[in-house]
Amino acid sequence: LLTDKALWSIELPQDTVFSNVADDVVGLLSDGQQLKLVETDTGRILADLPVTAVTAPRELILRKSSGHFVVLPDAVEPNTEEYDPIIDAIHVCGRIYAVREETMELAWDLPMDSRHIRLAIPERSVLLPNVPVLLLLSRGRAGGPAESVLRRTHYGALVLDVRTGEELYRDDEVGTTLNNLWMHIDTTAKKLQMSFDSRIVTLDYSGSKPPNDEQSKQK
Repeated sequence: LLTDKALWSIELPQDTVFSNVADDVVGLLSDGQQLKLVETDTGRILADLPVTAVTAPRELILRKSSGHFVVLPDAVEPNTEEYDPIIDAIHVCGRIYAVREETMELAWDLPMDSRHIRLAIPERSVLLPNVPVLLLLSRGRAGGPAESVLRRTHYGALVLDVRTGEELYRDDEVGTTLNNLWMHIDTTAKKLQMSFDSRIVTLDYSGSKPPNDEQSKQK
């Protein structure tokens, strides 16, 4: 800005989707299947990786957590019904990628159905900065006769280990509201407690293996 001159430039396909900047790194997804991580200060390409394709991604979120850059595309398929929004959340669909910061290699690459990730306020981050856990919410349309104008909305939860992509917890029915959704971190014991509408779940992330979950009885 001081010199009013371009410091660097990169040629990219027209359909390239850009992410936000995280730790001076921006993510780029070209042709839905070529992922780049670029250093914003210098234009240096840190990673240039082929990934499993997503169809017409329209948004890209980049977050750094537990030594990994996590890339969250939003690529709703044309035949997908319009999803119900969740307040203070981003929508993810298609795939999720994670790049290991130390080697800049692809750590894992997972398919993902239509999910929402609630922002962690006040950082407005989709990942808690000191916990290797990613919580993805689903919102259903089930319940009631088809001709009824009323419908029952239920929420589901999927929890992934950011380090490995392992599924730590899955429940398609954690309640009908998000009024009781909160997270509490015990950094000493390395446990994360998550409260849902119908239950409280505790994840232990102290070991190298995927954490075990302890689920309380229904309230």
